[in-house]
Amino acid sequence: TNMATIGVLSTCISIGLLIFGGMAIGILLGGGAFDATDVSQTTMILAILAISVPFESLVELFARALFATHNTVEPMFAAWAGFVVGIVTTWILSPVLGLAAIPIGYTACRVVQLAVLASALKPRMARIGGSSRWSRALVHDRWGGMASPERRSTPATQLALVAILLVALAGGTIFTAAQAFTGSSVAAAPQITGRPIEPAARSSVALPQASGAKTPGTSPSAQLPSASSANPGGSFSMDLYRNGDFVSESKDTWCVAAAMQTSENMMSSVVDTTRDRQAQLFDLAVSMAGESNGGADPDGWAAGLSYLGYGRFQTGANSTLVGAVHTVAKQIRLTNRPGGLIVWKGWHAWVMSGFTASADPAVTDDFTVISVFIEDVWYPRVSTLWPKSRAPDAEVKVTALAPDYVRWQQGKYYADREGLYVYVIPQL
Repeated sequence: TNMATIGVLSTCISIGLLIFGGMAIGILLGGGAFDATDVSQTTMILAILAISVPFESLVELFARALFATHNTVEPMFAAWAGFVVGIVTTWILSPVLGLAAIPIGYTACRVVQLAVLASALKPRMARIGGSSRWSRALVHDRWGGMASPERRSTPATQLALVAILLVALAGGTIFTAAQAFTGSSVAAAPQITGRPIEPAARSSVALPQASGAKTPGTSPSAQLPSASSANPGGSFSMDLYRNGDFVSESKDTWCVAAAMQTSENMMSSVVDTTRDRQAQLFDLAVSMAGESNGGADPDGWAAGLSYLGYGRFQTGANSTLVGAVHTVAKQIRLTNRPGGLIVWKGWHAWVMSGFTASADPAVTDDFTVISVFIEDVWYPRVSTLWPKSRAPDAEVKVTALAPDYVRWQQGKYYADREGLYVYVIPQL
């Protein structure tokens, strides 16, 4: 009776968490830095954890039943078995599902713990009341006889209670799981819709003007930066970055989306540094060019900015570092739009907002790039494998790029770029 009662009520509670959990999270936690993406992710975690509620509740009953039979070893073994299964499940699923692997592992832990407890309890319950003539006589003498037949549950009643419990558990678990995996992204990231976001979704941000002129209705400070400046001695320098344009990647795998967001801030009269916008750009990049290892491809960067109306962008590659930087600098100068360098063997993205060269690339191809201005969206994090991240708009000598700007080594994903220096450039 207790098993049926706890099972049914806890299943109803888990369904209630699913139905009202998202609403409560939005009301109590939503707002400010806790944006819509955070609300969605937290709701997803709660929905998965709700599946574990009936199992965890029954674990308490079954463990106490085993304690009542004077046994503590089997409950301890059940706890360890659940712990090991939970850790292994989380470890296996985390590369694919990300944050969602933690509540799934916890649920698996409780399911296994309950199964082990139930298996251990059944034979011990069968021995209650004694199996020998001596034990039956002892029970009869001490407590006035065995329980009368009318006070014992009939097999039919027991089966009915178990059937109700199983139906409630199965229905609630299926319903909760379906809602959890369809209502939120399993990988704890914005869902990929299968189609790119519409440009209208950014109606508050003016698209860049082809001429670089001031956008109507904006303040002078919102104008695009000066394209270039001539320095004494014939050298040339330009930098499109403005204070406030930089956006750090919200997730470790969102470097392309953060680079896109930083780039569009340079090309727009209104800056948007929100995580929601970065999530939209990640979806857009993935829908345009797919993903690998949970991140977006540079082709998605180029195609996404092109789709949003910032002019044409494309990815390219060169066999030498100097040649790649030369090409990116040339296109930045001709288009007055930022480019990008794909660094760390193809694992990371930098925005290149400007450069210093020996001559103006707009009037000659005979120039040497001396330094570049970069925005490393990994900043302010510190990598354990690569040099320390530089602050936004850092000027880096071309001769100092080699430790970061390394040839592409992602042949199993894109063989045609293997061994080349990859970049993203704006086109006329």
